Amino acid sequence: MYKHVCIAFAFTLSLFLLSNVTAGSNGDAPQEGQDWIITQDTHVWDSEVDVKDIVVTIGKTLKLENVNLTSEGYIDFKGDVTWINSTVYHTQSTAGENISIYAKLNIINSELTLKSIEKNDANLGNTIYLASGSTLNIRDFDSDSSTINDRSKIKSDIRDYDDIWN
Repeated sequence: MYKHVCIAFAFTLSLFLLSNVTAGSNGDAPQEGQDWIITQDTHVWDSEVDVKDIVVTIGKTLKLENVNLTSEGYIDFKGDVTWINSTVYHTQSTAGENISIYAKLNIINSELTLKSIEKNDANLGNTIYLASGSTLNIRDFDSDSSTINDRSKIKSDIRDYDDIWN
């Protein structure tokens, strides 16, 4: 009888612990309202992240899964970055605070919104800079064009990017 009670208690405890699994990260955890400098391979999942500038250093990786990321400032990806099922809001407060890709950015079933504090219609306003040799991959989750609920989207509060991507 004692053995059955212990097993039932252990089972109930494991169900409780599994139901309380929460957000997390490995590597350089983001600090609320601070610059986020990635100096080691980093993975963040099931989180709300609000940071200023973001820099992924050369040769390091950043992977976001089910993350709502808000960033104000510049973003430099000198290492490979992957966004999966995430929402990214990038706010540009001055011209030149754009997303710059020097390695590879994979956007999978994610939404990127480029916002500007000031209406900046200049060529430097709300842009994604692709350095020579860099790669930007934007795709849906299952690579099946007939499914429409898993698409990636890029939009801006100023420009309609449909014309620019063409």
